[in-house]
Amino acid sequence: MLAVPAQVVPVVVPPPPPAPPVFQFGEASWVKDIKTTTHNSNKVRLEDLVADDPGEPQPWTNGEPSEVETEWRILQTEFGAAEGGKNGELRGQPEELPDGDEVITRRYEFYKYIGPIDAESGEAMADTVAPDGIHGVGKVTYNDHIDPKTGEWVKVTVDLSTIMVVGDFFGAQMSGFDIAPALDLIDHVQDGELNLPYPDRTVVVAGSNPFLASLKQPGSLLPDGLTFDPVTGVLSGTPRVPGVFTFTIEASDTTGTFVSKTHTITISAGAAVTSTIVTSARLPSAAPQSDSAPITTGHI
Repeated sequence: MLAVPAQVVPVVVPPPPPAPPVFQFGEASWVKDIKTTTHNSNKVRLEDLVADDPGEPQPWTNGEPSEVETEWRILQTEFGAAEGGKNGELRGQPEELPDGDEVITRRYEFYKYIGPIDAESGEAMADTVAPDGIHGVGKVTYNDHIDPKTGEWVKVTVDLSTIMVVGDFFGAQMSGFDIAPALDLIDHVQDGELNLPYPDRTVVVAGSNPFLASLKQPGSLLPDGLTFDPVTGVLSGTPRVPGVFTFTIEASDTTGTFVSKTHTITISAGAAVTSTIVTSARLPSAAPQSDSAPITTGHI
């Protein structure tokens, strides 16, 4: 019996694919930040933050123009970036409330980024959107490709105003800010006059939580005739004694906030009252009218 010769079957293993380039930046997208500030006391309900996307009448505007302030931003993570670099987070921004009771709503609309990208780092080269909401702004220079002969990056310069950088809309997120005032006390109370009704004066700034106020004892002296309501925080009444009076009001709410302030009120005695009496005297009717006595005046 003849032996079967051994057989060798060659196996060729393909080389592993080249590792994908490690970019400095992650995937980019646009965020359109629409800020609406109400100038009334109406509140924005949670269900008002849900609206058709995009371009439909928006209930969250609360009667205000649909786009009070609009800003486009790039949302792109820069790996290992120091604070202040491009990032993949939407951070809250400080809001100015000059009247103290505004309601601010922010709508974040997300769009695909379709502008030029640096082929070496992966950085989105457009960071501003033109007023048309489609094209970019300005000129940029970036690495476009590697020259196969030299192995060096080839840079190109493009005019972003001729390139569409904003792609399709793909989502939105809403957030509302209703800043409630904090418990506080007014800085000054007006003076009064003896026996004249003192105008009701709200001394406590109520804030957004129930509060209880009181006159600090000992040491507080209200003018006789004036009272302080610890529930409403109102000073009222008719002063019956003149003088200078000093009192301290303390208030606290359910959050544990405590405030205290000392006030001084002056009750004046008022100006002296004078009257003018006009008198006239006439002779008996038998006397001629021309002999009437002169008119005299006097003060008391």
